[in-house]
Amino acid sequence: FLSLGKPSTRPAALVELATLIDNTLPLLQPYARHVGVTLEWNPPAEQFTIDGDFDALEQVLLNLLLNAIEAASRCGPDSSHHIGQGRVTVQLDQHYHGRILLEIADSGAGPSFSIQHELFEPFVTDKPDGTGLGLSVAREIVEQHGGKIRWHRRDNATCFTVELPFQKRAFQNETL
Repeated sequence: FLSLGKPSTRPAALVELATLIDNTLPLLQPYARHVGVTLEWNPPAEQFTIDGDFDALEQVLLNLLLNAIEAASRCGPDSSHHIGQGRVTVQLDQHYHGRILLEIADSGAGPSFSIQHELFEPFVTDKPDGTGLGLSVAREIVEQHGGKIRWHRRDNATCFTVELPFQKRAFQNETL
């Protein structure tokens, strides 16, 4: 909470986003299985590298994935799935403007109508036990990386899209 709104003091480094996702998904797989949610991720053949803070970007990814798993695990009247059939998909692609798109989609019902327009504001939540800081912090981190975060509904799915600037590697043999 104290770091909200403060830029990172860590030096930027090249971050390969598929590696970040590959490292993060196993942390959440047991929880997803426990609540009956399937995580789907097919890494792209192409590398998508950005200049940024690995730990901060991991925080964004963890927050979005945890929210998606929680939403997909709920079964309610406006949900199109039953317990044990929730689904979260992670996709990574290049946008036509030379930016990278990271999309996390879930089979949940989406945020309630009353908070949809303020979803990324601090302390806004429709979760009974939520603080309303996760998406606000995620937005702050994404913006510090020169990116944008937004959400929409598509084909009965809630989709959060993170758009980040693409960084071409200077040396092909460079490793992270």
